[in-house]
Amino acid sequence: SKGIMSITESKAVISDTGYIDLMKFIGGYSENFLPKTNQEFASATFGAAWLSLQWNLVSRNASVEAIHLEHMRYSGDCLQIRFAKSKGDQTGEGLGNTKHVYANPIQPEICCILSMALYFLSTPRRVPTQQQSPNDTKFFQGSNQKARWAEVLHRILGCLPDAVDLGCAKQDGMS
Repeated sequence: SKGIMSITESKAVISDTGYIDLMKFIGGYSENFLPKTNQEFASATFGAAWLSLQWNLVSRNASVEAIHLEHMRYSGDCLQIRFAKSKGDQTGEGLGNTKHVYANPIQPEICCILSMALYFLSTPRRVPTQQQSPNDTKFFQGSNQKARWAEVLHRILGCLPDAVDLGCAKQDGMS
């Protein structure tokens, strides 16, 4: 093999309507995925926050996992999230990589700000200390949140009714 691969290999592109349907499903707007336990609620709020950030920031899993609370700030009518590094800037020299997230009051089921708030307010946080670990300030606390997202997504995709068309092949982790 010469290292040549198709430009669509290992990529899953989700359509706008697929994203909306998936967010409605995760958010409990579907009878097929109503959270019944605290664990299911925690998975649903995590999944909605992760997917909405990934979608709205047009970011990879590694970038979403690396978001810290101090990377976020409100300016005007948007939440700004600054990325220290990205796949295209591994050294972090281009620290001006700030992305903007806006509320969507017209469609709350896909509102990134609402999904983030529900996750943040329903997730116990570690109390900051002077011996604070870098993981303590992460928005998604924990050691391997990419794997957690892949697990949640796998479970969700297994429950999706056939009527939900994501516009993509159903793959684990979706890049």
